[in-house]
Amino acid sequence: MSDDELRNILIDFGIRPTRQRVSLIDLLLESERRPATIKSVVKHVQDNRRPISRATVRKSLRAFERSGLMSSCVAMGSRETCFTLNQLPANGSKADGR
Repeated sequence: MSDDELRNILIDFGIRPTRQRVSLIDLLLESERRPATIKSVVKHVQDNRRPISRATVRKSLRAFERSGLMSSCVAMGSRETCFTLNQLPANGSKADGR
């Protein structure tokens, strides 16, 4: 997806499209919607040489969750929260049009 399409997804979900958030959503979409922990996202970002702090990743994933773009769960026996992207409508915007 282009940066403009990624920005529009964030805007449609009421999220301010910062450079780091656009980069994160791009990486998450590339990961084929596999569940991700904050730790795994930070590692993936660092492996792709994109400068972003752990705190920014955590805050962004929580913002994505609050907006409905992502869901989270804690696996039994684990202290880590896993995040997964929710299914986007075909046009990339929220299903309810907000």
